[in-house]
Amino acid sequence: MKIKYVFGALLILILLAYIYTLILVHGNTEGIIRNDMQLLSGILYSTNVILLDVEQNIEEKYADVLYQAAIIAIRSPELLKETDIDAGFIKESGRVKVILGSRYVGTLKECVDTITSMPRALLCRGFYIYMYPSGKKAAIVAIKKSRVDREKTNIGLDRLFNELSKMGVFFYIALQNDNRVVYSTIDSYLFESFDEDTVLRSVYINGQEIVRKKQLLDRDIIETIL
Repeated sequence: MKIKYVFGALLILILLAYIYTLILVHGNTEGIIRNDMQLLSGILYSTNVILLDVEQNIEEKYADVLYQAAIIAIRSPELLKETDIDAGFIKESGRVKVILGSRYVGTLKECVDTITSMPRALLCRGFYIYMYPSGKKAAIVAIKKSRVDREKTNIGLDRLFNELSKMGVFFYIALQNDNRVVYSTIDSYLFESFDEDTVLRSVYINGQEIVRKKQLLDRDIIETIL
């Protein structure tokens, strides 16, 4: 009989402990999430500081690429196709000799026609353009801005997610804009589109953080959207 009472008491204690654990865990869920998000915010801040250096380094890299390509265009135009640029041509006495990227020449010509002083670097109609003079002619070389921006983003995301991976507290991390999932540690098809996800759209429009519960990959998760 005493054994039955002991087992009964143990079962009650186990049940109480379980209930207490549930209360403790669920009661502190919001606090835990807040702490995690504060940690995330700190990482985002420090990563943004790092990204300033990343951005500067990439811009310096492509400035050098454009300068070197312009020199090549003047000295050995046939080698320009081997450089890391998107378009290049020689302008002499109003005539244009296309060396690379013929479909961009009209756009670039519109950008440089009004420029009188050289050498000159400029951002125009989605291109970083550099003009280099040599006697009566000039080399004009260009790189698409979207390509430079993409490299900045990729390096920035690598830095960010490398930092986040050290935390080990997230089931997944994703970056989404109003068109698509830009980056995710799980398959992007698992996410609703921007138009279908009213909560995501609300965060995007109002700029307020939202925490919600959802099911994903047969798991109950708590998702924080920033």
